[in-house]
Amino acid sequence: MSRRPEAPGAVALGVAVFLSGAALLGIEIVASRVLAPSFGSSLYVWGSLIGVVLSGLAIGYWAGGVLSDRFPTPYLLTGTLTLDALKSMGATLPGETSIGVDLTYATAVYDIPDDASRDWLGLFHFPSARGSGRGALMLPLEGNKWIVTAGARHDEQAPADEAAFLAFAKQLRTPTLHNAIQHAKPHGRILRYGFPESLFRHYERLPDFPRGLLLIGDAICRFNPVHGQGMSVAAMEAAALRRVLAQRATERDPLDGLAPAFFTEAAAIIETPWAMAAIPDFLHPKTRGERPPNFAQTIRFGLALTKLAARDPAVHKLTSEVAHLLKPRSVYLDPELVQRVTAQTNE
Repeated sequence: MSRRPEAPGAVALGVAVFLSGAALLGIEIVASRVLAPSFGSSLYVWGSLIGVVLSGLAIGYWAGGVLSDRFPTPYLLTGTLTLDALKSMGATLPGETSIGVDLTYATAVYDIPDDASRDWLGLFHFPSARGSGRGALMLPLEGNKWIVTAGARHDEQAPADEAAFLAFAKQLRTPTLHNAIQHAKPHGRILRYGFPESLFRHYERLPDFPRGLLLIGDAICRFNPVHGQGMSVAAMEAAALRRVLAQRATERDPLDGLAPAFFTEAAAIIETPWAMAAIPDFLHPKTRGERPPNFAQTIRFGLALTKLAARDPAVHKLTSEVAHLLKPRSVYLDPELVQRVTAQTNE
């Protein structure tokens, strides 16, 4: 029987566990040498040392198990090794801005039934800001299949099996999704993930940074996956890094000051998608974190801009370009556009 190949993430996790175990064994041996001159190397000394090490492992495994059970995601580990390295070097740690969303989401694939409605191609079910945090998305895939994602926030949880998935769909405000998949055949197993918080580490504010070390993507900033901006931002950061490297190629020491220059570029890229994620996430009253300045005013502006975009194709195109990171959010500050949006607000 053929064996399914290990996922790259599982291999990386196995390597990390092996290396951490080897490092811990080395620390244990060094500790015995440090204790020997004062306490000797008797059975009691070794027993106490091993007991302390095993107690630390047990506490760590328990805490990690609790977190991974609640939030089954690799995001919790993103960037932490770099932070630990900076701590060990005595370097300044970056400030952090977080938005606690406590999101869980599950994805399932279904074969599209022959009698499925053809009146629509995809489905978006947005959660209620003041009510249930449940939402769903369904889109067609190649091979005559649907991919369906169901998500929930805070006290509510995404479904983990087929029966729970159907029950989740049935409890949504509209029956469209449940009616579509109740007789559809599931394809493969349901995959469930968790995402506790969006996190922006402000490396651009550090006065200096270790030479030869650089971070990119989720290690700098991870976004709520609902907004679908993480991969785009990482690609834009890679392009920015290429520009920065090209600009410094003729310098005597191109690596000198590279990290601060790149982090400044990355922060400018992150600004727009971070604001786009923060504003809708803070509509939920249980979202944790500091709300942006003028939050209520920003919400009113956004609602009026949406109404204006529904009537004006040019404005709709502009909002789509901002949403897809083709233009910065600062284009909304155009005086003529601000005047039109203000007039819409007063209607």
